[in-house]
Amino acid sequence: MENGQETNGSHGLSRRTLIKGAAVAGVAAWTAPVIIDSLGSPAAAESLPPCHPQFTDSAVNWVVDGVSYPGCSGHNNSHRDVVMHFDVGACSQPVKIRVTPLSGKAMWCAWANNYTAVDKTVPANTTQSLNFPEVGESLPGGCTAVVHTNSAVNDGIHVNPCSSNQIQWEYWIGATYYGPFYYQPPLP
Repeated sequence: MENGQETNGSHGLSRRTLIKGAAVAGVAAWTAPVIIDSLGSPAAAESLPPCHPQFTDSAVNWVVDGVSYPGCSGHNNSHRDVVMHFDVGACSQPVKIRVTPLSGKAMWCAWANNYTAVDKTVPANTTQSLNFPEVGESLPGGCTAVVHTNSAVNDGIHVNPCSSNQIQWEYWIGATYYGPFYYQPPLP
C-alpha cells in the first residue's frame, strides 16, 4: 500500500473511497489516526502516502523551567517550547502546510501575543523537510527563531501547559484540504 496504491476487492471500502467520503464530510478519517499514531510509532508513519506530511515532535519539544506561560500558574513554574517538524515526499502537486498557535494557548514570540498562521509550501516533485519555526526565520510578533539552547528565548512555539490542543495545523495537496489537526505536547 505504499506510494498511494490501494487494494479494492469485491467487498469493503477502499482507502481512496474512504478519504473522498471523509473529505466531503469534513473529516480526515485516514490521515488523522495515522498522524496521531505516528507520534509513538515511526513505523506507522511510513504507511502514509508520500504527499501527506509526516509530523514528528521527537527531540524538538522541551520544558522551559522557571518561566511560566502568562496566565498559567502551576506546572512547576514552567512551560513547553515546540518545533514542529514535517517530512513531505515528492508529490505531483505542491503541498502547503499551515501552523497556527491558538490564542491564549501558544504563541510564536515570547509573550508577544501573536497567533498568526505561518504557511510553508513544498513545490511539486520535491521531497523536503519543514520546521515550524526554522532557525533564522522571522516570525509573527517581531522575533527571529534561534537555535535551541538552555538560555535561548525564541527557539520554538511557546506552549501554555494550562490549556489543551494548543497548536493547530492543516495542509493542502494542490487544492485538496486536510485538517484541521491539533497538537498538544506532553505537560512539563
